[in-house]
Amino acid sequence: MDLENHTRNVWIVLGTLSGLGMIVATIQTWAWFSKSGKEIIDLPTLGKFLLHFLGILSTVIFLVMAGVSVWWLIFFKKQYDSTFESKTSSQQNIFKILFIVSFILKTVDIIHLILRQTTIDIFFIDWERSKTG
Repeated sequence: MDLENHTRNVWIVLGTLSGLGMIVATIQTWAWFSKSGKEIIDLPTLGKFLLHFLGILSTVIFLVMAGVSVWWLIFFKKQYDSTFESKTSSQQNIFKILFIVSFILKTVDIIHLILRQTTIDIFFIDWERSKTG
């Protein structure tokens, strides 16, 4: 099994799913934009698109790295000689970097979620009559 081919396939999957994530982020931003009542695309709209895209990108990176981890687990368990282990240091460094990037982006996404939920005002009306007497 050629590791460079595997690394290239991982980058292709990341690029493809990131492109799909950009489409999903565009749809989410368009839904937010239409609900906000704005007439032109402004800086908060672009920021909202960026935050949606970063959240989706972190999920994509995390899922691809989970698949790579399962693949490595299966491949290392079926291996009988140690010739493969010396070639994996660059792939492990790429894996570590992508995992750290995914964690940072997901942290930004969670902060965005918390800010979005704390800035919503909800007013509850008590429709029941009080029981007096």
